[in-house]
Amino acid sequence: MADAPAEAADMAVGADGVLINTGRATREEVDAMIDAGEAANESGAATVLDPVGFGATPHRVESVTRLVDAVAFDTIKGDYREIAGLAAEVAGEKAAADVDVRGVESVGDGGDPAAAARALAAETGAVVIASGSVDVVASGDRAVEIAVGDEQMGTFVGSGCMLGSTVAAFTVVGEQFSGAVHATAGFGMASERAV
Repeated sequence: MADAPAEAADMAVGADGVLINTGRATREEVDAMIDAGEAANESGAATVLDPVGFGATPHRVESVTRLVDAVAFDTIKGDYREIAGLAAEVAGEKAAADVDVRGVESVGDGGDPAAAARALAAETGAVVIASGSVDVVASGDRAVEIAVGDEQMGTFVGSGCMLGSTVAAFTVVGEQFSGAVHATAGFGMASERAV
């Protein structure tokens, strides 16, 4: 929760992992996020990007693109629409027509989440999580589908942000792909028990 430009990098240096969530991102806060991400890269801390609402506005597209260009993220976690849009942007393409983002929430699960996640992973070198009715965890050469969770998780704002925090906690203790799979599955199982 260190988004002040004066301290973001200093806080990141002392952390084992850094989650950058673009849910609220002024230009100054994006500068602080870049500082924190670069400091985390230099110190060897695990880095996770949650590109909240990517595609909803030109500012969000520009902000997330700046982050991806500046920081070597270990893991990128978003809902399917955010991941599909970001994969297209990073590849230099226009976002797919089936990517519909309204505000900070994406609408629907259309398209091929595994293909979008693998494409983004191949372009960035990150492990990519595309969350939806069936979650996908992908690297450039493999993808795992995780069919756990409760549909109610998609009915309120913030459940994806909670998954981002879970992913950050799991990926600081081991290999990124395994950590992402276990975080996503564990979060889904917890949601099943909660309802």
